[in-house]
Amino acid sequence: MLAGLKAKGITSGDIGIVAFSNATQTSVDREQGFRDAFKDTSFNLLETQYGNSEVAASQAAAENFISQGVVGVYGNNGPGAVGVGNAVAANPDWKGVAVGFDASDTTLEMVENGSLYCVIAQNPYKMGYGAVYAAYDAVVGKPIEQTDVDTGSTVVNKDNVAQFKQQ
Repeated sequence: MLAGLKAKGITSGDIGIVAFSNATQTSVDREQGFRDAFKDTSFNLLETQYGNSEVAASQAAAENFISQGVVGVYGNNGPGAVGVGNAVAANPDWKGVAVGFDASDTTLEMVENGSLYCVIAQNPYKMGYGAVYAAYDAVVGKPIEQTDVDTGSTVVNKDNVAQFKQQ
């Protein structure tokens, strides 16, 4: 998001977060990571709104943020990202930056049409592949030495969305 804000010449303002849950560690971690990225900037991150993994609720939360004049909105899961993208599409005069987490046909289309500046795509193949090997090692009694595995992620924006879709 910081790159998108910089590209638009936006150097300060309020930013909204549409998270899927405050009781799910994945959601909490994604939100905290996003907030940490804005430390020592001139941006103010507003109180998080929750879409509960529902597109309509996420869209309503994002539209609420947009009506408050935010310069950015972040949806921290697939339905949240779609809701944020829908809110941007419903408010064509809004000049802020919207980003999301999770790549799907819908979110990638939103990157292509500009409703989302970018999405963060996980690597589900590598996640599944690594999980099978870890499960096998556990079954055969091998010690599991690596308990924190970075499976990678990709920032997908207009520059690489076509290439990403071909993978």
